[in-house]
Amino acid sequence: MPDVLTKVDGKHEYIVDIGDADVPCGLHIGGKDEQTAGKFVPLLYSRRFRGKEQGLKDDEAWLSLNHAESVVSAETESFAAGRIDLTVGKVTHSFWKLNADDFEWEMGFSTQPASNVVNLQARHSTNITWNYQPALSSDEIADGASRPAHIEGSYAVYARERWRLRSSTGGEIVNYKAGKVLHIHRPKVIDASSDAAWCELSYSPSTSPGQGTLSVTMPSTWLGGAKYPIRLDPSFGYTSVGGTVHTINADQASGFGRYTPASNGTVTHITVYASTDESGNDITCGLYKDNGGTVQGSTLLGDSAGTEGGGSTAWSTHAMDAGIAVLSSTNYYLATNQSLNFSYAYDASAGYERERDPVGYVAGSLLSTFGTVAGTNADREYSIYATYTAASTGANTLPPRAAYIRRMMG
Repeated sequence: MPDVLTKVDGKHEYIVDIGDADVPCGLHIGGKDEQTAGKFVPLLYSRRFRGKEQGLKDDEAWLSLNHAESVVSAETESFAAGRIDLTVGKVTHSFWKLNADDFEWEMGFSTQPASNVVNLQARHSTNITWNYQPALSSDEIADGASRPAHIEGSYAVYARERWRLRSSTGGEIVNYKAGKVLHIHRPKVIDASSDAAWCELSYSPSTSPGQGTLSVTMPSTWLGGAKYPIRLDPSFGYTSVGGTVHTINADQASGFGRYTPASNGTVTHITVYASTDESGNDITCGLYKDNGGTVQGSTLLGDSAGTEGGGSTAWSTHAMDAGIAVLSSTNYYLATNQSLNFSYAYDASAGYERERDPVGYVAGSLLSTFGTVAGTNADREYSIYATYTAASTGANTLPPRAAYIRRMMG
């Protein structure tokens, strides 16, 4: 796909790639002509983690959002300077790429809407999870975490997979990185005098798998006193990095988990998002097997040499001293320790955690047995993942999913 918003020749459809250069997210705006009778409709379709080998021609994680209340009849969209505009009744939908990582879907209301709730019909692959980002807890505040205002009250959407998978011949099958598909930021509503207010974002799943409603609730009192027209600005972030940051101190071993590979294979690298502006920074990464729901007492399976961390660019990849055999349906903890204080990124996500042990740091040598856990950061999905090569047994061949034309419109 192109990296600028582009119209598909002869159709009322638009496409663009956005987000991480190594694992971009492909966006398709406007629906498919064969499903919409050749009309542009207010629909945003995101797809990520498309497999590159083993017949994986379908998208591994996808999400479609449609403002079904805007029923298009004879209305047509305009496209100029990288921006799409469509007016249906008293609502104008505008789409454009904000920057390399963010995409905007703005809704303009010429008069006060009849309801303060905007509902978007959601359809998505069944392998994604919706993770609400609440206000920081007292423990997170004490831990020095920071969560920007547009992340508080937002949703981090993740695939359940958390690995980079390569075939036994060295080709890449699929790279989930840390598993993040996109981030739906908390929307603001802004009136003609530039007065603004935060809105509430909520996702309600339906009884049918892969379907639900994403609702934006605008403050009623603010709507009553606003100067019209107003703009509602939901935006979508496509970086793979968690939206919350906190510092993990030097000399502190961390076990992040728990993670399960999709097939048997061999771990060769661990990649972590950890940044510092200090020189002489050093990180050692490794792998432990889950020990009954904790990393405490677990035996080290292997680690890396002590090598430079992410610096100000944050992502860094660390090769294991030797390949580490892993088994499907077995849980593991990814581990780090470092010579300096590093800023790590995470999103709130139930079922994931960080366990820590302040044991001191020796470059290239994690503890052979993870020590007594001194504390746990529960329900945090950190930006860390392992690369592994699948065993040559065919277990790495995943079946393609349903055709994406059907997915977009249901």
